[in-house]
Amino acid sequence: MSKYLKIQKKLWANTAFHGTDMIDASGWVNSITKKPFSKAEMDELVENIYLKLKDRHLSSGESDILEIGCGSGLVLSKLIRFSKTYDATDISEVILEKCRAFLAPNLNNLETEINFYCLFAHEIDMIPAENKYDIIIINSVMHRFPDYVYAIDVLTKSRALLNDNGVLFCGDIMDADKLEDLQDFLSQEDPSLKNKKLFFKRSFFENIAVEIGFSKCRISDKIYTIPNELSLFRYDVMLYA
Repeated sequence: MSKYLKIQKKLWANTAFHGTDMIDASGWVNSITKKPFSKAEMDELVENIYLKLKDRHLSSGESDILEIGCGSGLVLSKLIRFSKTYDATDISEVILEKCRAFLAPNLNNLETEINFYCLFAHEIDMIPAENKYDIIIINSVMHRFPDYVYAIDVLTKSRALLNDNGVLFCGDIMDADKLEDLQDFLSQEDPSLKNKKLFFKRSFFENIAVEIGFSKCRISDKIYTIPNELSLFRYDVMLYA
């Protein structure tokens, strides 16, 4: 395990341990106020994912879903009712235990099979080989990857885990073409911002989709009503098997 990944594991385990709800336990902090985003902002972020997946991918209620980097369970709690199985990974047992605790009240009368795996994103090929998914979700995770080579490795392994008609949803991607606008919005000329987080050009996904063997790449802006750093400077990618 690299030094960077070890640091990430400790950082997010500590964040989850001290978090009192689903929002701050996953580190959803507004860069301007330094306080957690509001429930309305987080509800809108999750609703954006649901709206983009619902018609084609969630309508049957029988989807097999894998979420890479489930955090405290914000996305999981929304989509679990539309799935037959939901496998969720994260990098620390502390995070997964917090996720289980937050989810417990929402699991009554649900027949969905839920499995948790303590894995880094690049370790998803360690999930039992018989598992194939209709939907794989990597939401607000890729900007924390150590580099672009790591990102390509995770995307390649995700492609191998998709069913024939499956989709890989990469959400909350930090837009490389809007880095300067983001700095202006945050009122900070911070040259280290790009070094702290991984920004992606949209062409990265268009090109890698062809190389890895996806049939289609669809890139879209956020569906939102509340303008903030998440809705204005990030985008979503849907890669189809």
